[in-house]
Amino acid sequence: MKYLGQDKVEILWTGGYDSTFMLFLLAYNYNVKIQPYYLDMDRNIRDREVKAIKKIFSFIKNDKLVRDKVLSPKFIDSKYFVTENDVENAFNVYKESPYLLGSQIMYLAQFAKKHKGICFGQQRYSSVPGHMWKLLTELGHMEFNDKIGYLKKEKSEPFVYTLFGNFTLPIITYSNLMMAKMIKEWGLEEVFANVTWCYQPVHEKPCGVCYPCRIKISQGLTYLFDDEALKRNHVWKMLKEKENKLDFVWSGKQAYSLSEIFEMYCCEEKDDNVIRSIKKSNSDKKTKEFLIKNYNLQFEKYYMYFEELLKNEKNLGLFSLTGSSMPDVS
Repeated sequence: MKYLGQDKVEILWTGGYDSTFMLFLLAYNYNVKIQPYYLDMDRNIRDREVKAIKKIFSFIKNDKLVRDKVLSPKFIDSKYFVTENDVENAFNVYKESPYLLGSQIMYLAQFAKKHKGICFGQQRYSSVPGHMWKLLTELGHMEFNDKIGYLKKEKSEPFVYTLFGNFTLPIITYSNLMMAKMIKEWGLEEVFANVTWCYQPVHEKPCGVCYPCRIKISQGLTYLFDDEALKRNHVWKMLKEKENKLDFVWSGKQAYSLSEIFEMYCCEEKDDNVIRSIKKSNSDKKTKEFLIKNYNLQFEKYYMYFEELLKNEKNLGLFSLTGSSMPDVS
């Protein structure tokens, strides 16, 4: 069977769970040649994504069922898809709540202009439809052909069509649980052990607290995580519930919630933008040193609390953010 009448299909492949599932779904269900593209958007997970793609493709080359269908991935440097005004304008409409589109959508949409019909691995979340599903259905008026989602220009809001009109969406009706079941039926559990999705791995394992990890855990895919990641996820949820009663922590003009600081703790990061702002300020050297020291001490205070909390969740009530603050570098 051809894919929407085509015998060759292009796909966006990141080496992640969704796009890798999409690749195998197309290879198993359609009689097509598949050309994967990896768009290098210089993200902090780039090296892990490329590593995953190479590992999975080495398996594909040895699988007689799919090796003749999947072509060698093409890696595209970000300098080749500078966004145009129409794409940027459309993105600006939907980057805020309730749709919260990530900036990568701009680059994907720009690339799709010259690759019409390219497959985008957007899934459908299970119990509660995700923000992307809502955008595509409520404003894009998405239609389906053999479960493949697509937009029609005459029916979609213009800005939605600008961003998504050149994509086809072969896994838009699949949830994580549905995909997990099919992966098991295909016997590809070991292959999918190589996929990557976590934004900030801890000791090279999924963190449990970044957005992709939280989505997978919430949909029941706990088998993808070790006990430490599940514990961090549990603590994150506790902090998220508690922070409604607390002031946010201010760092210059940036406000952090307690759960956001916990995410930084898990990946051993701080907001380097704050330190850069301090260094670029007009303050004298001693003041800058004081502000940076104070900033680091604040984070140490939170991190000590998180360490105690991971040891025993009953320590949740030992800490209050009320009145806490970061250096004002505005």
